Amino acid sequence: MLSTKENAPIDIGDRDVRILGDRVLIEEIPESETTPGGLIKVMSKKTMYRRGKVVAVGSGTLHKSGKIIPVAVSVGDEVVFSYLSAVGVKKGDQVLKIITEANIFLVVEKDDDETDTKTTL
Repeated sequence: MLSTKENAPIDIGDRDVRILGDRVLIEEIPESETTPGGLIKVMSKKTMYRRGKVVAVGSGTLHKSGKIIPVAVSVGDEVVFSYLSAVGVKKGDQVLKIITEANIFLVVEKDDDETDTKTTL
């Protein structure tokens, strides 16, 4: 079992941060603890992936040609990401996650009427 202290988020206070490289800062969107049918979700299913909103992005990856390849997501995008590869950062009362772009599985896009969502595949 993992120790809570070892997995505690890094506290940066209220200071601003600059995200480097192909990393992305994400605000996690809380998920229901139960299924639509009322069953309690199994812990392993809850921790594998999560939804979140992109808060900041790095400049991108440096290609061997010397050009920077920008990150494919933008601030404000809603994404599904690998929770297990995330590093927690505590900024004030908010806990954010830092992940690499490779650990983002998909972007959830809004329809034109902004009420329904669709998934970009």
